[in-house]
Amino acid sequence: MTGAFLAALGVDAAVIPQDPGAREAAYRSALSDLRMLIVLDDAKDAAQVRPLIPGSGGCAVLVTSRSRIAGLPGNQLIHLDGLGDTDARTLLEHSVGADRLAAEPAATAGILSACAGLPLALAVAGARLASRPQWRVQDLADRLRPAHRRLRELAYGDLAVRAAIDLSYTALDDQGPQGVRLARSLLLLGLWTGPDLALEPAAALLGVDEAEAEQALERLVDLNLVESPVALRYRLHDLVHAYALEQAVQSIPETERAAAVGRLATWYLCAVDRANGAAERKRRRLALLERDEEPVPGPVFADAAESFSWLGAERLNLMAVIRLAADHRQFALRLATALAVGGVPPQPLAPCRLERALRDRDREHPQLRRRRGRGPDALVAANHLQATDCYDQALVYRRRCSTSTAGSATGRRRPTRWSPSASCTWVPSATRKPSTGSRRPSRSCAPCPPRSRSPRC
Repeated sequence: MTGAFLAALGVDAAVIPQDPGAREAAYRSALSDLRMLIVLDDAKDAAQVRPLIPGSGGCAVLVTSRSRIAGLPGNQLIHLDGLGDTDARTLLEHSVGADRLAAEPAATAGILSACAGLPLALAVAGARLASRPQWRVQDLADRLRPAHRRLRELAYGDLAVRAAIDLSYTALDDQGPQGVRLARSLLLLGLWTGPDLALEPAAALLGVDEAEAEQALERLVDLNLVESPVALRYRLHDLVHAYALEQAVQSIPETERAAAVGRLATWYLCAVDRANGAAERKRRRLALLERDEEPVPGPVFADAAESFSWLGAERLNLMAVIRLAADHRQFALRLATALAVGGVPPQPLAPCRLERALRDRDREHPQLRRRRGRGPDALVAANHLQATDCYDQALVYRRRCSTSTAGSATGRRRPTRWSPSASCTWVPSATRKPSTGSRRPSRSCAPCPPRSRSPRC
């Protein structure tokens, strides 16, 4: 590299030294009496840049890189975030025209959202609209709306967002075994659909301890493949997430992806259960783990206020893990019920997903198949539906609880004793209607079976 710079500075090729150290010295000598701005674009790392740093103070060097290069003498690191809405719109207007965008404000907002402030994505979107004057802005916005199609649509000529991300991803192969682990970590992180992820659940998702997870994630942050908005919390840019998810589906077996989601759901399940315990809701806690499941390390809460603070801060992530677990058929029902018990009503799972969760549990535990839809399974479903204000459907499952039977020594079936404390789950008091003195159940409590009224009803 220094030889090419010496040639550009007018040094005769015949006198350029062959020794790398001598070439660096000749390079600095050639710049000693000059005042120049040297631009090093798309540098790989500090080792590639260091030999090209001038020795005198009369020159300045501007380095651009996909990764964060630190450790150079006298350098000032400037991190470039994505463009804001105003700047992104201005960049798009240069290609498309302000009048055309102003005529369709909703479609323009959709394109800006899909590009997520990435200048290359905005340049591609502008080029596509400029080359298709007969298109409405809404036509491109509709193409970019599905997340799984964005990378395919954000390509025009030799410009492609997928190719730019692929360069950073394939560069991990040059780092040997460590690069393979980094690539796997990036793809598994692409399975996550929440706003961000703390270090502890991220370690569970990756299937490694916290120290190894932090090392991998911080290295991906240095490579600008992962963002860290605050310390020890991580997220992916929308377009990088689309790329990682696409590669994960292609490269990681479905069983491994399901196992990763299962580890993440188990972590959140245990964390929510600990939060419920810290808030002294022991009578309302459920047997969340199966017999063969061990509790996993997680947050420790000193009191109810701390547990409520954590539940509030993690609300969006808790909703995301329920949807993710439901899509991968892992723990969704138990996690949704744990949140309802904890006073954080989740987005209700559709009845078909409840039934699917029960069928999946039958498939995993054949010994429970004879009582599917009754007993503990029906109780979990009833508690979830009741906490999400689906009272009619909750009553159906609670009636199944009341008709659950257990075999006697003579083989005759007898009704199982009703336990109000175990089966009557109340919604938070803030949403409960005041008592009218009647023994009839109010809307905030699902009716108990006949002749088994809970005293609290």
